[in-house]
Amino acid sequence: MYFSTYYSIANLPVFDPMVLYLLWKGRAKEVSLPEIGIGRILAGGSLFRQTGRIQDAARDKGLNGREKQQLLQIMAARLG
Repeated sequence: MYFSTYYSIANLPVFDPMVLYLLWKGRAKEVSLPEIGIGRILAGGSLFRQTGRIQDAARDKGLNGREKQQLLQIMAARLG
């Protein structure tokens, strides 16, 4: 078992599962994330594939923990 102390000490949601949750919650809505090079995607369509695209793009951009949290806030706002 692995426990990430970064997120527990910072009291922040873990990025990967939170991306999935936001897409699930915002299902049937479209979202664009040009900040990481992702055009329009349907939040509820192919949930795991879309989640992977966002996670991969964030990793490829080299986002740090703070930047990932900002991206989650942007996603949440855009998905309502």
